[in-house]
Amino acid sequence: MVVYNENVMSSPVVAWWVFLCVIATVNIAAWSLAARNLGRRQAVMSVEAQAACRIQIALSAVYVFGCAFRSVFPVYDIPRLGLFDTWLSSVAVGRSVATVAELCFVAQWAVVLHATATSADGRTMRPRPARRKRIVDGVDDS
Repeated sequence: MVVYNENVMSSPVVAWWVFLCVIATVNIAAWSLAARNLGRRQAVMSVEAQAACRIQIALSAVYVFGCAFRSVFPVYDIPRLGLFDTWLSSVAVGRSVATVAELCFVAQWAVVLHATATSADGRTMRPRPARRKRIVDGVDDS
């Protein structure tokens, strides 16, 4: 249960919360613009690039909307203080949303690193071949 305290809703706290909500709105607008631009560019993209971009857009949607959720329903986890007394402000819900968003952020980096390695023809990702030791009559040849 999140503890709601009337004194928590002071002017600086409300200003901070409004700022968080504005930033979340800007992030959602930027994400929407990126998703729309991807739709316009698909005709000139390769199938592999389209797939990677669609994955990035989907993963970034989870991240952006997860962060927006946490901005609208902020919770100070350890003392369980929240601005709103609702189940959406529970620590379990907030941490679950944050965890899923963070995993999507990590997956975005994995997609970027994979695309980078693929475009570099994987030269940086190939392990060096192991040297074979040649032992003749019990003597190491290396």
